[in-house]
Amino acid sequence: MEKIAVWGFRWAPPFAQGLVGDLRVRWALEEAGLPYEARLIDFVDLNSSAYRHTQPFGQVPAFEAAGLPKGVERSDGRLRSQ
Repeated sequence: MEKIAVWGFRWAPPFAQGLVGDLRVRWALEEAGLPYEARLIDFVDLNSSAYRHTQPFGQVPAFEAAGLPKGVERSDGRLRSQ
């Protein structure tokens, strides 16, 4: 299996540390023993075209894995293809 990539913030303010969404994803991957790559970005990168290609709404976390369709999560939690 190829590595999974998870995008998250390089830094979070003290009140948000431990609550940022990428932490939960990375924790679950650690518990499952799945290899992954953390790709950390700064807040200003959310609107870059490179990041918007990965996560069209500019949200964190973004998740990419080989064999899964690129898409965005819908409000009901299912994946909607681009």
